[in-house]
Amino acid sequence: MHVFYGSNVADQQSLHCQVWEFLMPQEQLVDRYTSQWQKIGFQGKDPSTDFRAMGLLALDDLHYLCKYYPDISARILAASHHPSSWFSFAIVGINITAYALRLVRTRFLQYTFYKYGVSEDNYHEVYCFLFDGFEKFWTSQKKTPSILDFTNIFREFQMKVENDILELNHRCSMLALHPPLRLRLHRRAPLVASSSCARRNKTHFARALPTRSTSMIVK
Repeated sequence: MHVFYGSNVADQQSLHCQVWEFLMPQEQLVDRYTSQWQKIGFQGKDPSTDFRAMGLLALDDLHYLCKYYPDISARILAASHHPSSWFSFAIVGINITAYALRLVRTRFLQYTFYKYGVSEDNYHEVYCFLFDGFEKFWTSQKKTPSILDFTNIFREFQMKVENDILELNHRCSMLALHPPLRLRLHRRAPLVASSSCARRNKTHFARALPTRSTSMIVK
């Protein structure tokens, strides 16, 4: 089931603003449509045009990461601003969503969900694990990478993750030995954004999985 994304939905706009507040607490948005969004990795003045590639799932993923792991999201954002090895934080996050979804659909994570349960939060934990891991993989390259290297490095990262899963599946599962981030990090209390709009009620994450992607997503 594809969850359609509409730029005129108040709850979605509220989540956009909360992501901004989590990442850029020292700077206030001057307008709903502004080039300031590019500071956190969107392509233009309206972030909704980027999120349409993966629907609400990508927005929920990014929001979860920024809300529950402020130190990790701040570290990734800082790495994305490197003068030579920069990347687009939000766009990479959307690519991570596409990859996490592929791992679900190809059943690489079936033991993880068997062990921890099939829930929206457990899926989000996998997303955070992957985004955290990709930033470390990117910054650990022997040769300083550039944005032109993204496709190849992201493909190498996916191969590494899948090989690790296959290897660790012999000893139960990837997350049995590398539990979700919140189980192995000192997780802070959720940040509270100042937006007055309440977050929409969560539904079972499987109902929110899109069935297609656009050319923006790296295959």
